Amino acid sequence: MNNSQTWDLFHKGHLFYARDSRKKNSDSHHIAEMIALLGPPPKEMIQSSEYAAEFFDGEGNWKGVVPIPSLTLEQLEGNLHGAQQKLFLEFMRKMLQWRPEERASAKDLLSDPWLKSP
Repeated sequence: MNNSQTWDLFHKGHLFYARDSRKKNSDSHHIAEMIALLGPPPKEMIQSSEYAAEFFDGEGNWKGVVPIPSLTLEQLEGNLHGAQQKLFLEFMRKMLQWRPEERASAKDLLSDPWLKSP
């Protein structure tokens, strides 16, 4: 299970819709949504990808035709409140990382305070 599937199961909806106004899959929309929630990707990641040149300039700035939405996880999460919401969002942020090596492992996530909370 990946990080957006965790969100989808808990919220019965998607974290990333990645669709344009015609409801077609859109890489630009997907990346813009990711930037809104995770911040910009690391420059070295952009510079090492030929595909990234379609969306970012040489300095790593977004040049996509889609604006970056003004979203936060806090705005999207409406099922929980207070301490439970804080724990859940911390849990999600452990997985929502651009660099795979910075993501929490499944083993680490199993002992996360949110999963152990009442």
